[in-house]
Amino acid sequence: MNILTVSHFFESHGGGIERVAGRLVRQFAATGHGATWAASDCDAAPTADGFTAVELTCANPTERLTGLPMPLPSPTGLRRLRAAVDACDVVILHDALYATSLAAFVLARRADKPTIVVQHIASIPFRSRFLRSIMTLANELVTAPVLRVADQVVFISDLVRRDLAHLPLRRPARLLFNGVEPALFHPGAARREDFGLPAAGRIAVFAGRFVEKKGLAVLEAVARSRPDVTFALAGSGPIDPHVWNL
Repeated sequence: MNILTVSHFFESHGGGIERVAGRLVRQFAATGHGATWAASDCDAAPTADGFTAVELTCANPTERLTGLPMPLPSPTGLRRLRAAVDACDVVILHDALYATSLAAFVLARRADKPTIVVQHIASIPFRSRFLRSIMTLANELVTAPVLRVADQVVFISDLVRRDLAHLPLRRPARLLFNGVEPALFHPGAARREDFGLPAAGRIAVFAGRFVEKKGLAVLEAVARSRPDVTFALAGSGPIDPHVWNL
């Protein structure tokens, strides 16, 4: 079977959705399927691992301005995506709201290709009322219609499932939690000092992208209220924790 996976970015962008997509694509290839991964060309594409990477020419102005990643495919990117859809047997979309996913969904419907949507997020509690309203409207106009028509929907958390449980789906959704990659996350012999952390005292660790939807505002507030705890943040993104002066 030829499986086309579509996400907004490749894993070199550093986000969780992209890492999950990459792990699944590699597993498809390892089990003997033809595996293709299409994503925006905003970051470096993977070059090995037995699958084909299709770089979609995109612009990504919103992430720099708002922290919300939304790569927009160009006509050339859409042509590449259409060719990838035509060559596959099934399309797997990682999150319905992204423009790359929406374009792939429309192309798959026109080509009569089965679609599976892996839904990672639902509402995002932005501090900005305007952004919250835009997110709510986008979910109503884009996410909900795609999930209703998709051949199969998979939720990666019970929170996302409950947030979208009111939607009538073609068949019952599946709940499949994200796993943990043991080759990357495991108990090791590293010492606190190896990371510039104090040898004694409590340490709170955050690992993820430095964006509003990950709760950075809450993390800053907690860090300010607990000077007795050392907060170690591992990640990157448009929010710079150094400006907190903590």
